[in-house]
Amino acid sequence: MNTISDTRKALVIWGEYWQRQRELGGWSNRSTVDRCREILQTGVFSSSGSYCNDSNSISVPDHVEFIDECFERLNVSFRDALRAKYKLPGSAVANALRLGMDQRTYEYYLTRAELEIMKTM
Repeated sequence: MNTISDTRKALVIWGEYWQRQRELGGWSNRSTVDRCREILQTGVFSSSGSYCNDSNSISVPDHVEFIDECFERLNVSFRDALRAKYKLPGSAVANALRLGMDQRTYEYYLTRAELEIMKTM
């Protein structure tokens, strides 16, 4: 059985993975040390040496893909709250405000979204 703490850890890894992909444009622009760190963190290795910058060519780790599938099944408000907390750089509350949520609404939707993800894990 997963706990909310386990779910939040998985969401942090998911968010960091997609932030890195967005910031660095895939593997081709990344240092060797950064690639090795990601391989150690995610357990995904590719022998091809380099990746195309096209998002369709990114090999997404299974645990990240699982969270993506759960994320897509949530309603829009839940997805916005998760995106503000885990996928967007900067303060989660500031990101939520940019997405049109006040802090109390954001916290409500975030908690509900995390619980929904936890149920599917």
